Amino acid sequence: MCRLLALWRIDAKLLSELVGALESASRRDFVAEKLRLRAIRHDDGWGYALAYRRAGALTIAVYKSRRPMWEDEASFPSTGLVYGVVHTRKASPKMPIDGFTAHPFPISLPDGSVAFVAQNGGMNREGALKLLGVELDVSRVSDTLLYSLLLAKLYGEECGEPLERLFRALRRLHEKAYEEGLISRCANTAVLLVSPGEAVSLAVVRAQYYEKLNKYYDLYRCELGDGVVYASSTVARVLAKRGYDFSRLEGNEVIVHADEGERRAKIP
Repeated sequence: MCRLLALWRIDAKLLSELVGALESASRRDFVAEKLRLRAIRHDDGWGYALAYRRAGALTIAVYKSRRPMWEDEASFPSTGLVYGVVHTRKASPKMPIDGFTAHPFPISLPDGSVAFVAQNGGMNREGALKLLGVELDVSRVSDTLLYSLLLAKLYGEECGEPLERLFRALRRLHEKAYEEGLISRCANTAVLLVSPGEAVSLAVVRAQYYEKLNKYYDLYRCELGDGVVYASSTVARVLAKRGYDFSRLEGNEVIVHADEGERRAKIP
């Protein structure tokens, strides 16, 4: 039960307003409140992974904290173009709560790329562990970490450019998770991928299976010039009141952004 932002080629001057909307939606989630969910405050940690270009140079900033977003301090770039994910967390029952478990999760990939994974929802931990084929004490790790490790495994089984590997790995992951019944409600996901040569990609997954709570789970998209913002429902509604034009993503799919363009594919 989390809130997230995914950013592609966004002017850093807009970051303050975008992140401020996430903070407002996380401090009091009025969508969850209306649906009588327990996630009224997303106060179990927060974090971000941002890549931004200034004067031709790429900078990568990663931050994770156990503290609620509104009780913490972190700096953001004020110039350049920004790519990345920002996330606030409300832990599911029996999940660990600490700085390590705050999103996003940085995962090293076989070709030298690094993926930063943030998620709203999750998957069955025992089932994910079975697909991984490794031994772990699942009580000590979150479902999103296991999702991230599974993504890394499937990415390693692909070949080609990082963008293509990420695109195919995410599709396969969600196909397998659907076949095994590992996602009961939602696994909306954002992945920032930074690869050798300073290549940057962003993937967003809409994966929702419990229509009763779609008003809470829904992901929204807003195009800003050459850039795109994706936001959880509550965050999108806050920004809509400030003049942003969001549209709801329809149907489960994987969307990947890179400098070469955008790719989309349906998933179960």
